[in-house]
Amino acid sequence: MGPPAPPAPTPEEQVLIRRKAASDLVSLIPPRIARNFFSAEDDEDVVDEVEEVILGWTDDLDLNKYLVYGLLETIILKICPEMVDKTPTELLAERGVNFAENGAEDVDDVKSIESGLI
Repeated sequence: MGPPAPPAPTPEEQVLIRRKAASDLVSLIPPRIARNFFSAEDDEDVVDEVEEVILGWTDDLDLNKYLVYGLLETIILKICPEMVDKTPTELLAERGVNFAENGAEDVDDVKSIESGLI
């Protein structure tokens, strides 16, 4: 099984990790260009700006949810490209599974049929 996972970072450690990531990103850009691009007076202001603007988007729960759903949809469509043009019900109908024949009137009936309750 391997060793147990390390404990989650504390809020203080999270701030330090984020600060280090911003600093590492800034180190990839020549200082003069970074100061001009971020309209900053010194390197510390550039790091602050990178931390807020570039790394700050991960704090938005709705944006994170949208990103995860988008990635999940992309993965599913790569695995099952036939789902691009058809709904799951249409694909099942092509394969001989017809929910209407089994007495399904709405989504709840379909779920009941799938789980074997009807």
